[in-house]
Amino acid sequence: MKKVLLLCLFLPIIAISQVGIGTTKPQATLDVRDPNPAAPTAASGISIPQVDVLPTNGNRGGQILYLNSNNTYYFFDSNSWNPLTVQDTRTYGDVKQGIQSIDHDGWVLLDGRSLTSLTASQQVQAAALGITSNIPDGSGRVLRMQGTLLSAGGASTTSLIQANLPNINFTGATNTIGNHVHTYADRYRNTRSVNQGIGSSAGVASSSLATTGRTSNPAGAHSHSVTVSSGGSNQPISIEDPYLSVNHFIYLGL
Repeated sequence: MKKVLLLCLFLPIIAISQVGIGTTKPQATLDVRDPNPAAPTAASGISIPQVDVLPTNGNRGGQILYLNSNNTYYFFDSNSWNPLTVQDTRTYGDVKQGIQSIDHDGWVLLDGRSLTSLTASQQVQAAALGITSNIPDGSGRVLRMQGTLLSAGGASTTSLIQANLPNINFTGATNTIGNHVHTYADRYRNTRSVNQGIGSSAGVASSSLATTGRTSNPAGAHSHSVTVSSGGSNQPISIEDPYLSVNHFIYLGL
């Protein structure tokens, strides 16, 4: 009689190949459903067994435990326990570019703001990287691997100065070259001298008051120095290449 009773107890377990919790139509060996998926509560989900230390071995591959000391899930691969984590290839201090406009997923926008606007953990990581007081400002700048790290420099325009010009002499004179006279007007009664060329002079005399224009006597070939304005306005020269604007981010974690 006892054997028959035991057989009856095990029949339901053998007959049911799928178990459903929260559903009458399980679609897996163990199918757990939340009663209100649109508004889950703190009681939602499955609680994996929590341990303070990992056992030396497991019984079969695939066993999962939650280790309290480092808040990490571990699975048994038939030989040893391994952390069940997604490999994160990001490292503190990594820099990337993107079209996002705000901090996201541990990436902090390089916009020059105070470190006090960051989380406590991000401030610690920033200090470890040598960032103090303010985040570097990457606005309108390109990245380069030269000089002091995280330092800002350069400009988008430049102005030419005398030192940028070639070391040559510009020479020339007015178009009127050779023996020529000068017209002048003067009021005089005595003899006047007008300088006409190198080392020469001529006098023009009159006993009466001169009231009309006079010309000097031609006296030797000579030229005149002139100053010509360039007409420029000291406008800086743009040295920017064609570009696509994106934002710069640094990874400091959450």
